[in-house]
Amino acid sequence: MRMLAVMDDKRNPEFPDVPTAKEQGVDIVYLMWRGVLAPKGTPRPIVDKLADAFKKMTADKAFVAMLKSFGDVPNFLGPDEFGKLWRAEYELHKEMGKIYKNNAHQVPRSRVTGGAGDRRRSLGGGKPLFA
Repeated sequence: MRMLAVMDDKRNPEFPDVPTAKEQGVDIVYLMWRGVLAPKGTPRPIVDKLADAFKKMTADKAFVAMLKSFGDVPNFLGPDEFGKLWRAEYELHKEMGKIYKNNAHQVPRSRVTGGAGDRRRSLGGGKPLFA
């Protein structure tokens, strides 16, 4: 198996010879991010204090090593940067949902059997994780 592209804005240090999709002319970045949220209306000094703590954590050598052992790297974004990323991704998925909804009649559907021969994993109650 050969990796064709990294869907990030920069190459993955674990796979330095694998180019990004953008380097190959495909203008796409798709990240699997994790974030920490606070309730709406949380005072800015508290948000900033939490952000500082998480920024320090993502710079900690032990934390970085743990992430690396999972095949990941830290990429800290402050509250404002993360808010922009989240909003942009929300809008992208909202638009993708409209496209799918408008073209759903053209998308082939899988039949979910849930039987013993079904290799898909499910959450309780027979609801599929994916079809």
